[in-house]
Amino acid sequence: MKLLFSGLFFWVSAVTIAFAQAPPTVISQIHNACGWEPNASYTYSAGPPTAPFTRVNNGPGWTPSGSSSCGPGTYTNGQALNNYQLISPGTCTSASSGGPSGTGSDIVDGVGGTACHWKYVSGVDYVTLTGWTLDNGNLWASGTVYGFYDIVATNAAGTSQYIQIGGGCISIVQPAGTASDLQTADGCEWRYNGSITYTSRVGTMPTQTFANFVVSNACIGADSSCTSAGTNLYIPVVADCRAFTANSQYVGGAGVYSKGAAQIFTKLTAVQSCVNGGSGVFTVSYSQQAGAESMVVSTFSRAYGHIQSLYGAEIWNDQEYVCGVNNENNPIELQNHINRHNDSIQYVPAPPFTSAPNGTPGWPFDIFAAPGESFSVTYQNNPALALSEYNANYGVAIKCNATANFGALAIGDNNVWVEGIQFTSNTTDGTIDGQYVGRACNVCFFDHDLIQNTYVGVQAAPVVGVGAATFLWDDVVITSSLVGIQFDYAGYLIDSTIIGTGGQSNSVGVSVGNQQYGCNYFYGNAIYGFAHAFARNSHFPVASSCNHRAGEYTYGGNNYTDAPIGDGGTGLWMGGGTTTVTTLPGATYGKTAAASFVTWPGNYKITQSSPLYKGGASFNGLTFPFPGGFCFGPMPGNYSGSTLPSISGYPCYPDSPDIAGTARPQGTRYDAGAYELPGGGNGGGRLLLR
Repeated sequence: MKLLFSGLFFWVSAVTIAFAQAPPTVISQIHNACGWEPNASYTYSAGPPTAPFTRVNNGPGWTPSGSSSCGPGTYTNGQALNNYQLISPGTCTSASSGGPSGTGSDIVDGVGGTACHWKYVSGVDYVTLTGWTLDNGNLWASGTVYGFYDIVATNAAGTSQYIQIGGGCISIVQPAGTASDLQTADGCEWRYNGSITYTSRVGTMPTQTFANFVVSNACIGADSSCTSAGTNLYIPVVADCRAFTANSQYVGGAGVYSKGAAQIFTKLTAVQSCVNGGSGVFTVSYSQQAGAESMVVSTFSRAYGHIQSLYGAEIWNDQEYVCGVNNENNPIELQNHINRHNDSIQYVPAPPFTSAPNGTPGWPFDIFAAPGESFSVTYQNNPALALSEYNANYGVAIKCNATANFGALAIGDNNVWVEGIQFTSNTTDGTIDGQYVGRACNVCFFDHDLIQNTYVGVQAAPVVGVGAATFLWDDVVITSSLVGIQFDYAGYLIDSTIIGTGGQSNSVGVSVGNQQYGCNYFYGNAIYGFAHAFARNSHFPVASSCNHRAGEYTYGGNNYTDAPIGDGGTGLWMGGGTTTVTTLPGATYGKTAAASFVTWPGNYKITQSSPLYKGGASFNGLTFPFPGGFCFGPMPGNYSGSTLPSISGYPCYPDSPDIAGTARPQGTRYDAGAYELPGGGNGGGRLLLR
């Protein structure tokens, strides 16, 4: 785990972006290598682009099985674990016990000429990405009051994690098993979330909590009418004068709300005096109640965000990350950290924190390839490689197959940043599913990623389905389905290449929906292989200017497509309905794919004869007329050249580098799309990624 102090950062709310000094940054190391085994054969790998390096995890946190080179050994949480990379050529045999240890650059493991030689790579905080997403550091303890959506882990094998989905309880029976609805004898109701597998217990990322709930098996005395055990009484766990008011349309009789046959809310009068004399009263509308289990409870609850640092998962390319394999969840999901549960709750900083960035619940958290581990670095080091489809040998790669319906990364949180990673899936809900929990993935960021979906069918399955104010830049998106990217609300797409390979007659490169939170900004993109380049959700009005909530409006410039001049027609909207094909502002239509790329399909780099060559522009300093006006830029330190300016200025899109690590501009020119052709003009050269 790394604890860093970043410089400036920015945040987004529904109306403005502001600036301040960032809090500490907590980075966890994710290594999914096999555990070291004794008397095992290991074969050297030179690394990408042929294959990942040969690596193992070893240390006091790992007990080998002794059965194979990737045996089912045992992890011990909280005990040190390190990652090591094989440096001796050929095949070697490990020692009969011990294995590599320490932080040396040539660690001998074995006997004589057949011994393995390893080098230290880094410490290990988690051995799965799922473990990082689940672990909040809370261990189950008997006799503890657990409220709605409290999340705990047990010390059972695999470190199982559970979420309490009942109204509330005093837990005396430890949850066990993998059931989705586990009702224990103490009145608790749990859902199995997955296995953490291993955690260093350092820098765990906190989950959100609900302030107010009922306890079904005890009387805590929070209300003056609390007279006997066994009565379901409202418990304000955190004294908070900003609690919700009761809404009469949800409450019947003496203030009882029912979830199925179980009464889960009673005696709301316990907080009325606080509410009436306090501030921040919030009422949820009925339209936001449908479709999520949590909304019944959240009608009367306030969710507290505990993200008070910039948390990051630094992912290493030990082997491919596959949904449902090697203890990864299927799908790999992010939720319950900054999750508004379909906008049905009010989300505030947890006491004792009285404020958060511009009123938002917490700082973004980042998922990114470790230094030197991204596919971008492989392209940088191997200029002759075709810029093509997902390839797990090239760098950090996450894959999910059709056994899950939510893609390779299912996002139920907000404020998520994803950098330098490859994703692929063949699921009907697309590869990045930002609507895993309704109205999620608001203010999400994707840069220098390769996102692919191989699903072929009639369902609209966007590669990226995201919420309000989501940013993509320097990405390659490839799909064989009907939609490339679907922005549920306002979207920002800069210097990216969007490729359709399905050949379907009503496919659309980019679709946009409700512009409730600003307008769309699409600049410097290459959109090829779709029947249509751009479409609007037919359900929403079209505005004549960028007027907040007035209707859809899109800004654009320096975009290129092979869709025909005068493009028109209809497409499909994920979730139901249709889209209306219209002209993408600032786009040049009718440019053939064969003339635009080195090879079509298969190599999405460009040559000097491509219309994309010199077809871009500098967008550094581009100020979007979102309410308040702002620019944006990557997280500090993730890519060299992506630093932010002083507090007196805006942090802006930095233009550089492209997806392969090439500096923009090359000389005085800028190319359109995710790829900048190296050389030419006054030079420019390559900008090394982290």
